[in-house]
Amino acid sequence: MKTNDEARQKIDARQELKIVAQMIQKTQQTVADRGAFFLLWGVLVSLACLITFALNEYGRESLIWLPWATFMPIGGIVSMVLKRRYSKRARHTSYVEHAYDSIWLACGLAFFIMMIVNTITMSFPFESIYPFISFIAGIGVFASGRIMEWTSLWIGALFLWGGGVTMMLVPFHYHPLIMSVVLVPGYLIPGYLLMLHFRGQNANPEV
Repeated sequence: MKTNDEARQKIDARQELKIVAQMIQKTQQTVADRGAFFLLWGVLVSLACLITFALNEYGRESLIWLPWATFMPIGGIVSMVLKRRYSKRARHTSYVEHAYDSIWLACGLAFFIMMIVNTITMSFPFESIYPFISFIAGIGVFASGRIMEWTSLWIGALFLWGGGVTMMLVPFHYHPLIMSVVLVPGYLIPGYLLMLHFRGQNANPEV
């Protein structure tokens, strides 16, 4: 009798693991096309950082707000369009997808609130902004990678955190340049791999 109970428990455990694996695989299939978000924000933030660095190099510090005021609204508008398109395409939202979206919503709100409040109170020195962005982005990338079991994402998060630590050790003048560099393995490469995966799924829908 005891042997039968143990065998039944083993079967139930295997079935549960199989269900979990199927859920993760199904969610991967539905969110793989969201690699566009990583490419979008990786390109826009990298461009903003490089232009900021160039403006500092040529003594135009008074204009460093311009690339951010230009590219960030563009990213927000395009993100809303992409999000609406994905919502229409998806028949339902799984718990894993909900967790995935919630993580990025939390990261975005944390960054937005900090920027707005700090502009008024100046509680944090301006020199801390790039490390802050790098650490917050790393949290979102790492959590997404762990939830979706995407190795390229959580490895990318390590680069973002490493970049944040590096920026804390070097002069502020180099922060935009460092940020633009770590976004390549942190955002652009994972986003590109996600796009390739999504295209592969469309080419082989039966897989």
